[in-house]
Amino acid sequence: MKLDDLHKLFSKTYFIGIDIEYGTSGTFRATLCLLKKHKTDLEQIANPFFDSFSDLLGYLNQYKDCPVYINLRGSGVFEDLYTTEKPPSPSKELLFYEYVVAGTTLRAMARIAHVASIIAKFTQHEIYVLGVHLGPNLSPIHSVISNANLILGSRVALCVKDYIYDLQEAKGEVAAGNKAFIEIKDQKFSPSSAFAFASALSLVHANQSDAKELKIITDNKLQHRFKNKYKNSLKILVAVSFSVLLVNYILFSKYHNANKQLNGKIAISKNELIQVAKNKAELKSQKQFAKRNALAQPSLMAYRADQLALLLPINTYLIALEYAPKMKAKKSKETIFKSNTIQLTGKTNKSIHIESYIKQIEKLEWLERVALESVVPIEKTAQLQFSLNIRIAAL
Repeated sequence: MKLDDLHKLFSKTYFIGIDIEYGTSGTFRATLCLLKKHKTDLEQIANPFFDSFSDLLGYLNQYKDCPVYINLRGSGVFEDLYTTEKPPSPSKELLFYEYVVAGTTLRAMARIAHVASIIAKFTQHEIYVLGVHLGPNLSPIHSVISNANLILGSRVALCVKDYIYDLQEAKGEVAAGNKAFIEIKDQKFSPSSAFAFASALSLVHANQSDAKELKIITDNKLQHRFKNKYKNSLKILVAVSFSVLLVNYILFSKYHNANKQLNGKIAISKNELIQVAKNKAELKSQKQFAKRNALAQPSLMAYRADQLALLLPINTYLIALEYAPKMKAKKSKETIFKSNTIQLTGKTNKSIHIESYIKQIEKLEWLERVALESVVPIEKTAQLQFSLNIRIAAL
């Protein structure tokens, strides 16, 4: 199993609320709220808008395992206000909702076939709607609305000021021409965004639809519950498998290390004899090299290094100075040094300083030639790193 699959399997819980509004001319407008819950923390991580059902479904394809709650408004949903009026008689063809705002009972209704057809569009794409609300979904956010102006149904204007609710007769405009809004804790939302947020909260707090008589929602809940059980079983299986692999790895590492230590103790005497022989050969080679390259004269080496350092131009700095750098032989494993050679590494902020430095050190009596091997920019700085190969004249 890939790490990406494990991440998705143990990812945080998501809830989706969608406010859907159909216009009288067939227009479509959907506002989605995606909430992420981790332990006790709740965060809104997306609030996109869609002008077509296909775009909405395309977006939801990445969240097929997330529960969805929809809020339906507009064409196909009839909203009204009543106080003393007798509620309509129950009907097998109609879906009724009642909710109370500022002490006044509001009612919304829609044909069951209309609501079920919308939910079926989601189900066909394996997106499971677990709840539906008709009309403005205010109940989950009722207590936190500090200010608001909006129309409820066709006859009521809701005005909230400093948490005080007031219902007035609607006159076609919201609060003397002001734009409709809902303010929650000093943050303004459009009504559609607020209804989508409230719908997602309906899932978080398990305050789902009263439309239990809708068979499609009942079927969706059963299907979603089954998928969750399968997903949880898979989590347990992965966790157990990982634990078994971890224990096996620990035991293997323990016995492997013990075996390695035992083999090391057996071979230690032989290795020590081989190392002594290598050390003698290396010491002999170093003595020969020092004699051949005048390294036995530390004062001469220090003098040449001081001269190279003193001639560095302004804003040019020495990084490394290697006397007789090591090189690999082509046909032998023996280590060979570049005799009478100095490898100098430095840095500067302008290439002109490198050219100036080369001209200066070429004037030194003991220097035979200078070769610029490389100039590379140093990451995240304005500096250039350069390397010079300096050939020393034979004594």
